[in-house]
Amino acid sequence: MTPPPALCCGDASFLPFFPKKGTAGRPLLLQGKDPLLGLFTHRILAHHLLDPLQPISSCIIVCGNNVFHLDILVRESQDAGKDPRNLLSRVHISRTVTIHQFHTLVLSRLEKRIEETGASLILLSGLLPLFADSAVSERESLGLLPAVMATLHRISFGMKTPCLIPVDRDEADRDRRSRRLFSLLESSSDSRNLVVPPPVVRPGGRRRPGRLFVTQEP
Repeated sequence: MTPPPALCCGDASFLPFFPKKGTAGRPLLLQGKDPLLGLFTHRILAHHLLDPLQPISSCIIVCGNNVFHLDILVRESQDAGKDPRNLLSRVHISRTVTIHQFHTLVLSRLEKRIEETGASLILLSGLLPLFADSAVSERESLGLLPAVMATLHRISFGMKTPCLIPVDRDEADRDRRSRRLFSLLESSSDSRNLVVPPPVVRPGGRRRPGRLFVTQEP
């Protein structure tokens, strides 16, 4: 099987490929390794909200794992010479703790929320571990996930609002059920690998990620 194209830290040539509001396409599955996965996707989120080449935009995070890296967004905003409060005011978080809440939110409320906020990006975090939770039957999780993906597909194409789904590859390979769920995600999304170099050690011993911009491998 041919591996999906990779995203890696490099230069700003990635920008034309990054989905923007008004660009129809399938949900984008971002494969990586924690903790770099959460770090990198939130830096992409920060860049999207700070992009001077597009109108003022906002983002909706559907959070199934209660992970939100506030410090990353604040730091990226400060590095860009912007007031972090302006960026944070445009991030709308919807937290869920069960697959039924996640399913209901996406199917019944997400499209209306996009219209209300004018969101130009949807970030769905913790989707795979939530649906792979052993407390939920495999039949139930496999039954609900296709409807979630169908709605995201409609949002991506019909509302032309990009949807990013970060997935930790260790979670995807954890067991047979996780692999089945991941296969379903992969078949209904465009897929990219995340390749992130080690943090850069700055003067004073501070460790910071490399440049925010990324590029696609051919």
